[in-house]
Amino acid sequence: MTKLKLVTIENISPDFFAFWERAKACSFDEQLHLWQALYESKHRELIESYYQSFPQTQVPERVEQAFDRFGDIVACMQEWVPQIEPLIVRATDNSASLFDITDFVLPYVVMVGWFISDGWSTDSYQGKRTSFVALEEIARKYPTFETRNLETLLTHEAAHSHHYYCNASIWREYHIGEALFLEGFAVFVSARALPGASEAVYLCFQEGHEDWLKACENQWPALREQLLKDFDIAESARYAQYFQGPQKGPFPLRSGYFAGYRAVVALAQHYSLIEMAYWDLVFAAEKLRCVLQEM
Repeated sequence: MTKLKLVTIENISPDFFAFWERAKACSFDEQLHLWQALYESKHRELIESYYQSFPQTQVPERVEQAFDRFGDIVACMQEWVPQIEPLIVRATDNSASLFDITDFVLPYVVMVGWFISDGWSTDSYQGKRTSFVALEEIARKYPTFETRNLETLLTHEAAHSHHYYCNASIWREYHIGEALFLEGFAVFVSARALPGASEAVYLCFQEGHEDWLKACENQWPALREQLLKDFDIAESARYAQYFQGPQKGPFPLRSGYFAGYRAVVALAQHYSLIEMAYWDLVFAAEKLRCVLQEM
């Protein structure tokens, strides 16, 4: 029996490399013009989706800093190109098998951005839930071509899209409680799709993850208490403190992943992965709130 293809990959990195070959010796203003002419204009809807997903792209200083960093990392990005697509296929298959999905083809995009995120999922591109991976962040975080952490990241992002396909297509943007369930559940899926690593690897996909995990554990009582207070907030700056960065706060960056995963693991003592995948997110958040109150 022929195995169904569960992912399509759109890789626009060759257009970035063509842009950089022209732009690498130019001034910043010339580089920005060439970015728009040789890269952005060829993939306008895709790049607009990136800008929409990350408001930080509107900060001029970030753009200039990214152009300053490209020269040191382009060679590593180019070495990752032939390795990334097979990893995406494997990660997607791993995730889909846990959701028992056989008829959903996940669109995946490989691109180069401005050192903001290594991977994310969104429905703002072509009206379809799509997973993204950014080569500049992959090359920065994984310069030694360690594929285990990267495959965990790719599986995590595929899990978000598969969860969306099941019943997570409507959520209140920046809602802390629902985000705790969404991120905790994606970590839960990746840990089961790729067993054998430490908990820190599933939660934080880069060097220093063990120290990060210890910091989260040390602050767990205060973190849990504050999350319960903030549970119903839907505000971008507060959301960023728990799930993004670099906004400063009293807890480790992205500590929401740690708390969400701990709560989902507790829920998994009573419910299967498939059951949780099909929960309405309002219901899921309330289940998570209850278990968080008891932890």
